[in-house]
Amino acid sequence: MKHIANTSNAEFYLSADDVMDRFTISRTTLFRWIRHRGFPSARRIGGKRYFRRAEVNAWDEAQAGAPLDKPDTALGLPIVSGVIQSYDDFVQAMRARRVDIKLSSMETEAKSGLQEGYIPKLENPGTKYGRGVGPDTLPLWLGALRVGIVLVDIPRRPRAGKMAEKPAADEEDLEMLESMKRLLDASEITQKLAAARWIFEHYQRMATGRRA
Repeated sequence: MKHIANTSNAEFYLSADDVMDRFTISRTTLFRWIRHRGFPSARRIGGKRYFRRAEVNAWDEAQAGAPLDKPDTALGLPIVSGVIQSYDDFVQAMRARRVDIKLSSMETEAKSGLQEGYIPKLENPGTKYGRGVGPDTLPLWLGALRVGIVLVDIPRRPRAGKMAEKPAADEEDLEMLESMKRLLDASEITQKLAAARWIFEHYQRMATGRRA
């Protein structure tokens, strides 16, 4: 192993890099194994993640020769991220991908043709200097990281009981109530404006009559 935990019990632990080297997997795949394949959870030692060697060995033996390094695929291509359902998910997946393939921000900019310093802006859209990806930038960013986008059908979670029978009607009722309220408010404003105009014109006529 290239990376041995620098602790008094180093022989009992494997770093995340050790585990990735052992199974020839990326960091994304490692975390997917932890979430979905029962891989032992890491412990933090000195601010870094370490895995108990005995637990990793036991998990490895329990696989009974299963092809551990075979990634999940979509259209025959390896899946390298989780399901993306928001812009934040997309940005986090792109940042994780860059780290997985060991590219610096500057290297990614060079491969994509983006100007220097632009990748940190894309990876931090919520900051003061951040930028959102646009139609011209998106293919450059994807191409530099050698990834593409595939849409998958996500089953809608059913509502329980009577709430599931008429969700659309409830939304329509709320919209109708809001529309009626806006109309009433507008009508009241119109009446007030008409009254103010009548008072103004009334006093204007009185003033004209006195001058005459």
